[in-house]
Amino acid sequence: MMLASVVVFTGCGGNRMNGGTDELVGDWNWDVTNTLYYTFNADGTGVRDGAAIHWSTNNGVLRICWTPGMCGNSCIAPEEWNYSISGDTLNIDSRQVPGIAWGYIRAN
Repeated sequence: MMLASVVVFTGCGGNRMNGGTDELVGDWNWDVTNTLYYTFNADGTGVRDGAAIHWSTNNGVLRICWTPGMCGNSCIAPEEWNYSISGDTLNIDSRQVPGIAWGYIRAN
């Protein structure tokens, strides 16, 4: 008799905050050079310039966690950005460092 076991894996970013949005899902290139970029996956995982991130949104705020090899609430010093999308342009403004703002163009 063979017993089957089922293992369920949940993506690290699968717990997006209330108000999370899929409008960010996809690839975004910095408007100055396409060598710097974001990839936002639907499960709340992603990549920024080659490094793994986890992301979530809530009421116009984008939260980015650098969590190499870690999941869940292990986020150390998350970044928080006010964000808006106009057409194919994503604008982010730091909530932690006044005056830091960037623009990204949808790549896909």
